[in-house]
Amino acid sequence: MSVSPPVNALSELVALGLIAAQPDAQPLHGGNADRHDHAARTSWRVNLPDGRPVRLILGHALAELAKKQSAFAQASPELVPAPVFHQTLTHGEALAELFIEGDTLESAASASPERVQTDFARTCTLLAATSRLSSEAERLAEWQHWTREIEALDLWTPVEKSLLHSLVWPRLYPLLCAAPPTIRWSNGDFTSENILLDQAGHPHLIDHEFAHETHFYQEDAARFYSLSPTARQRPELFSTGLPQPGPAWHLFFWLRQLGLESANNSAAYLDRMRPGRLGVIRRLAEIILDCRLTGWSVAAAPLHHRLEFARWEQTNTTALRVSGCCHVPAASVHSILVTQGMHVLAKTAPTIRPDVQAHFEGISNARSTGFSLAIPLREPDSPLIISVLTDDGTILPFHSFLANHLPGRGPWVEDYTRWAALYDPDPMTPALETPGPLFSVLVPVYNTPLPFLRACLESVQQQHYQRWELCIADGGSPNTAVPAYLQQ
Repeated sequence: MSVSPPVNALSELVALGLIAAQPDAQPLHGGNADRHDHAARTSWRVNLPDGRPVRLILGHALAELAKKQSAFAQASPELVPAPVFHQTLTHGEALAELFIEGDTLESAASASPERVQTDFARTCTLLAATSRLSSEAERLAEWQHWTREIEALDLWTPVEKSLLHSLVWPRLYPLLCAAPPTIRWSNGDFTSENILLDQAGHPHLIDHEFAHETHFYQEDAARFYSLSPTARQRPELFSTGLPQPGPAWHLFFWLRQLGLESANNSAAYLDRMRPGRLGVIRRLAEIILDCRLTGWSVAAAPLHHRLEFARWEQTNTTALRVSGCCHVPAASVHSILVTQGMHVLAKTAPTIRPDVQAHFEGISNARSTGFSLAIPLREPDSPLIISVLTDDGTILPFHSFLANHLPGRGPWVEDYTRWAALYDPDPMTPALETPGPLFSVLVPVYNTPLPFLRACLESVQQQHYQRWELCIADGGSPNTAVPAYLQQ
């Protein structure tokens, strides 16, 4: 590493009166071993002259880090420790912040899941408190600056740069920017290892190298669920504080991650990781953006799937049901989910499919690959995407469809009021009863879900024409709530 010998840097800081000579500096382990030499840094625990412990970072180009951390700490002093000092040295730079005793969120998760839930929710609340209103012009400017930076990296082929510019950026931006523009702080590397819980139980963010104010802060969620080991296996611990994001944010995350790796990591690391990253990016982009990245340098991340059943199935809580199987050769299936826009509508653990395992010649990870999902629909005209979540935290979409294209489509009960207001508005209520024939409305009933039955009967009672009778025949419903309601 092209970092000055710590003994020289430490001696210089002692001579400047910035740190104490005793106790001896203790190395702090962690960090990224795959860094470029010029980006390498080391961390130490030392004491200030007044005895307070600090985390000391030695390296190069730390002035910008000190500036960002100061601004972040000003926006959220409870969450981010302010720098104690930044000093240019003979060979490099030093940045110190108060040392916080505690456990990472990741290490605390196994010992105290309930505590982790509470502290993580508090972390997310404190981050959200840094939000401020912005403008579409500001959001677009950040997007354009970021996309230019990504395109300028050496990792793309000319064809890939063209596809990003002509297909990916124009289609991805509207998906990420459906909500009004707001901007807030992110530490830029939001994972369970970078959230520290102090001895009093208060959360703190650490590792601020990539900290920034951004309009695209929902990438934090995709990063957290993809790169935090406990969150991959037990996402329910964190979903209250940070709902799981849709696939569009995962596409943004992997594009940003590949950009960070290209700018900061060694060529050997990038050669090893780039094909897999590009395969995931291609699969995400082609499914959620409905495009074909012809000429992309690698194939889409491989998976095998079959949709065996898909139709409308309206009940109290369900509009659609889909079932089938999905096998990912390179990983095990953790769950299968259906998303619409940024919302996860349904999610399930995989079921055992011996037939799929037999088809793939007994491969062990082909056994738990089945799924059956009951979907509570939000919007009938927006695409739904079925994805698999692997054990390594990667979301891989494999099927996109419109609910209205499925068989069994009947009137969507939840949508009827809006539809009727547009196409079948009620007439004015007549002042007097209008003479005319008596209409008999016949309603056979058997175990009808009460919300639907109530809506049906109330719709008859609310007719403007007043000469009617309602004749209901219950076919011996086993659900006693049905005859009880009819007696009312």
